Amino acid sequence: MTAAEDFAHRLRQLRTRAGAPSVRQLSTRTGYGKSTISEAFAGRRLPTWSLIEKLAEALGADVEEIRDQWAAAKDRPGNAGTGRHGETASVADWLTSVRIDIPDLVTERTLEEACAAAVSDHPERALYQSWEVLRVGALQISNAYYDDTPGEWSSNIVATYGRAEQDGC
Repeated sequence: MTAAEDFAHRLRQLRTRAGAPSVRQLSTRTGYGKSTISEAFAGRRLPTWSLIEKLAEALGADVEEIRDQWAAAKDRPGNAGTGRHGETASVADWLTSVRIDIPDLVTERTLEEACAAAVSDHPERALYQSWEVLRVGALQISNAYYDDTPGEWSSNIVATYGRAEQDGC
């Protein structure tokens, strides 16, 4: 069992002890998206500490104990989903939560530069992460200015940016 799988197993145990709240309930309690939370329980890669901290609080677990377990998993050689040399590939919180403001980004960045800045050596993953920046940005714009949520289709995301541009947001 990899470090990420072992840690995910511990998370699932905590979830069971907490009454098995749904992913949707945990999303509401933590501010993280349902897919991000599902990934944490799947064990394909070690989640970020900030996500684990929020999950521990939402599950009524001892945060210090979980921090020690997470740190041990992170330091374990060859943990899953790590990319190279056992280092965990972290994704910024603002990429995975619609409740965290997007930092000021350099808008002159080209697609190639954005992909190069992605955490992955794989072009498909880099493009996915770049798309996530656009998707989360559209969610935040929609929530802040229009009190709604765009659909997941790319046309919905693009339409949200077009609407915001027309409205001067």
